[in-house]
Amino acid sequence: MRRCLVLGSLAKSLTNFRGELLHELAERGVDVIVSAPPGDPVTERQLQRRGYRFVAADLDRAGMNPLRDLQSWVGLVKMLRREKPTHLLTYTMKPVLYGGLAARLVGGIRTVPILTGMGSLFVAEETGARLVRRGVEPFLKLALDTGGPVLVQNPDDADLVRRSGLASGERVRQIAGSGVDLEHFRVGPLLGGPPRFLMIARMLIDKGVAEYIAAARAVRAVLPDAEFDFVGPREDHARAVAEADLAGWRNEGIVRFHDWTDDVRPYLEACTIYVLPSYREGMPRSVLEAMAGGRPVITTDVPGCRSSIENGVSGLLVRVADAEDLAAKMIELAGAPERIREMGIAARHRAEEVFDVKKVNHEILVALGLERRANREVDP
Repeated sequence: MRRCLVLGSLAKSLTNFRGELLHELAERGVDVIVSAPPGDPVTERQLQRRGYRFVAADLDRAGMNPLRDLQSWVGLVKMLRREKPTHLLTYTMKPVLYGGLAARLVGGIRTVPILTGMGSLFVAEETGARLVRRGVEPFLKLALDTGGPVLVQNPDDADLVRRSGLASGERVRQIAGSGVDLEHFRVGPLLGGPPRFLMIARMLIDKGVAEYIAAARAVRAVLPDAEFDFVGPREDHARAVAEADLAGWRNEGIVRFHDWTDDVRPYLEACTIYVLPSYREGMPRSVLEAMAGGRPVITTDVPGCRSSIENGVSGLLVRVADAEDLAAKMIELAGAPERIREMGIAARHRAEEVFDVKKVNHEILVALGLERRANREVDP
């Protein structure tokens, strides 16, 4: 009996980012176990209603306490011995690190890690970050030493993994993010009226929230009818936007803030241009969803974001942490309705050619050894 355990750092991501993959696994007769830290009973019940067994993982997704992380690793070892999966799929840093190390100790499990983004730990040059990186790298290299492929979501991360010696070049395989469901996200007509900008993200500094707010001020000064929306949750995170900043932006009233929703399609359909000024990504899912909906994208020239669009074709790239450049590109595109339409068409075409979730899941299933490679290769 083939049994695949899918381990993530957040239960909601199992439905939002891996839902189609879980369905594909079950369709192939695989016994699917899903695991993430507890605390989201609604999502856990939703997963169980879909026929997947949810097992709580003792993981602290954001903490840096070595003793706590050792406890997490021991808990994962016990879980793998108890559940006896034949296959293990891990994604995001802590599940990849501690899940991979646990699988090495248990043995006999085909393990495939997905590095969904290297994050600030592997790109920051501050002394503290470098010291932590030196301590983590040997263990991450062991966790990635599965003998099988290591999946990454953009070419910059692929180069970083190879240069750092975390995995040998032939084992590093690039996939097109987590893909997008082209049936769920369909092209909607562009609405008339003033330009309407949209950003969807967690309320984190590194997502470029402050730059979006500052750019909105500058755009409003030139285009007084322009509208700006932000959809996303505030999180308990070291890099979270300060409560005082958020309160000030709400009172300012230029950007409308909306609580998180499981269905962002109404917001995408109502917008003219999608904006994501993030500092770094693996492959931004919100950008893929916007492109699938036929919307042009303005995003930053950084790993993950720059490989999601074709600059000048399906969207525009801007300098990172540069609200002035962002505002200029927003004004430029807002003043060219025909270009918006053409870029929206190109965005949908790119989503179909590169980011179709069925193609992405096929590559993951091939890596797991559960499907043969098809005669199609698309370079994201």
